[in-house]
Amino acid sequence: MGSPFHSAAALDKELRDRIAGIIRRLLLVEKATVCRAEGTNDWSRAHSVDAREIFLEFWLFRSTATVLILVVKLTLLTIIFLLSVCLAGQGQTAPDILPRKFAFWCGGMIKSKSVEWNGKELVYREAGVSSKATNQIIRPTKKQWQEFWTATEKVQLSKWQRLYEDKSLTDGWVWEIEVVRGKEKIQSCGCNAFPNDANAAKTVPGLQSSKRFNAFLSALEKLTGLKL
Repeated sequence: MGSPFHSAAALDKELRDRIAGIIRRLLLVEKATVCRAEGTNDWSRAHSVDAREIFLEFWLFRSTATVLILVVKLTLLTIIFLLSVCLAGQGQTAPDILPRKFAFWCGGMIKSKSVEWNGKELVYREAGVSSKATNQIIRPTKKQWQEFWTATEKVQLSKWQRLYEDKSLTDGWVWEIEVVRGKEKIQSCGCNAFPNDANAAKTVPGLQSSKRFNAFLSALEKLTGLKL
């Protein structure tokens, strides 16, 4: 199928031909009228011109012009639609890559670590009983963020339960994750327990973290460049 521009060009040529035909026929009618008024017989070419034929030619001319206008309008609407789709896509990319909220915390009685998004950058904090608290600013690239979100999809972070708990242990290691990204909201935490490797809805009790949790932690370490 040809492009709308080629179709428009063809219709434009046909339009010009229609106009020329109407002008020729009107000239013949005028000539016939003059010949009849003068009483001469030199209007043999013109006598066959019928008013209905001229009306039909004019109607075809109007139809061709209407079609040409419609083609131009459709072409412009198509261009506007494609541009709006592209601009909408660009406008949605940034909010999807950068979270509205992101926080990770892990630790116990002796030491704790956290990573939190403040709207512009990640802030890493580490505190311990026998060590001085430290803060560090991290500015991941959009590519790093995208790789991180891809990793969270692989571990099915959105399907993690709100709480994983081993009630047999009263002390140990605690972790917490909170994500708000686009329309997605995730909140999950664990106390001496982790999401199961086969099924994220199930719990792996104990201090030995699951492969699923370790994969998430590795992705976060790659995002921040820190050992968590």
